[in-house]
Amino acid sequence: MELNQEYTQAANDLLSMYLMNGKDTAVLIAGLRELERKAGKELWFRFFDGDTGATTISDMEGYFASPAYPNFKSINESIRLALKSGQLEVYAD
Repeated sequence: MELNQEYTQAANDLLSMYLMNGKDTAVLIAGLRELERKAGKELWFRFFDGDTGATTISDMEGYFASPAYPNFKSINESIRLALKSGQLEVYAD
């Protein structure tokens, strides 16, 4: 797997729009899936230094599926932290 700056910037833009436009998870996931399709590889996300979660788009879909799910709050906080700190990294595997 390798860090990809182009995908990182594109994902950063999608995540920023997600937070600014009322958190429409369907739009976010569709945008990330399109990015993954263009990459031709599975993408995974590291939201901040020390994040060992290796979060995939499928993981995010599961987390977003139910606001009652404990990871729903966690993924939203990770996104906010990643954007605020500028530490988002996207890897292609």
